[in-house]
Amino acid sequence: MLRASGRLCPRSGHCTVRHANPGRSRRGSTAVFISITSTLTGKTRNWLTQGATALGMGLVYFLACHVALSIDVTNGAASVWPASGLLFGVLLLTPKRFIPSVLIGSLIGGAAANLGAGFPAAMSIGYSCINLGEGLVSRWLVRRYYPDAPRLSQPLNGFALIACGVTAAVGGAVIAATLATLTSNAGWFNVLGTWAGSDATGVVIVTPVILATAGAVSFVTTKLAWTACARSGGRRRARRGAASRGSRGTGSG
Repeated sequence: MLRASGRLCPRSGHCTVRHANPGRSRRGSTAVFISITSTLTGKTRNWLTQGATALGMGLVYFLACHVALSIDVTNGAASVWPASGLLFGVLLLTPKRFIPSVLIGSLIGGAAANLGAGFPAAMSIGYSCINLGEGLVSRWLVRRYYPDAPRLSQPLNGFALIACGVTAAVGGAVIAATLATLTSNAGWFNVLGTWAGSDATGVVIVTPVILATAGAVSFVTTKLAWTACARSGGRRRARRGAASRGSRGTGSG
């Protein structure tokens, strides 16, 4: 137990406290300092990881949007939109705690690409938000009804992914067509068809490629890890065998 004694200072009139066990007090202070430092370090590492995720996703998403908008824009929308498949695939692979960073990066990248293509600021932000909504709805549909689909272990998984992505794309196209009609007097049905077709095409082409690539990388990484563990275990067994033979030889001698 930590005891303390106190006395009144004759000059200041304040009570001064002296610990009966200063060594233990210092050890406790050191432990608290280390705990606070480790907590701050963990928070800093988390913020850096979140920021790097947002930055990386923003750059990749911007490039995907920029390429699509540079190729062709018909009825206020790109004819092919690979960014929809990119976002869908990334959201399926990303843990929940990193999803906000992915969405923030995609929002900034998409809005920047639309602004660079000449769209007004309000329309650029609105279109980007619609794309994010499509990705979230697609992810929710897959997680809710086809949780094994991202593994692509059978052909029906691919059809399930496409069905979820196309459903979300049609819903987003309805909102985008309404926004385009109100802001730029574009034809509602024309924007609806272009938007739905371009986003659905991006899902069909890009999402399976992302998931298949991630699966292949995971398989190779796991294989290499198992191989390294097996080699390390073999070396340990060889050393133990050599040591055992050496001890037996010494005892017999």
